[in-house]
Amino acid sequence: MGKYDHLFVRTPRPAELTHYKVPKDIRQSIAWMDSSTHPGSCSFEVIWYYKPLAGPPEHVHDDSCEILGYFGTNPEDPYDLGGEIKYYIDGEEYTITQSCLIFLPKGLPHSPYEVVRVDRPILHFACLPERPFSQLMKAPDLNEKKDK
Repeated sequence: MGKYDHLFVRTPRPAELTHYKVPKDIRQSIAWMDSSTHPGSCSFEVIWYYKPLAGPPEHVHDDSCEILGYFGTNPEDPYDLGGEIKYYIDGEEYTITQSCLIFLPKGLPHSPYEVVRVDRPILHFACLPERPFSQLMKAPDLNEKKDK
């Protein structure tokens, strides 16, 4: 035991802070932290996807940008996602088949997403640098969007 052991995170996000429930054989949180677990920390979660699933509905983070990562697990070709994900940003559909990072500025509506195909496990992370993840997502005002 060292004096900095408390800085290592080896636990998933608690069930009571998970905004949607998915069985662990489909999606599994591996490690999670935010300012409630480590004061001053940004929000960060690492997840494995094992089977197809649908993610959360469209939402907005007004208080933080978000950085998403989707990575394939083929050591011979790390750029191959090993599956397919449909992701929506402000209503526009994107198909992800290669390992990537996505930067979502504050206030940009994003999701839903769908993990369409998983040929081998996909590693995913979500980072909100400016806030704790335990804060709830805010759904956009869809009527306001239609007026634009």
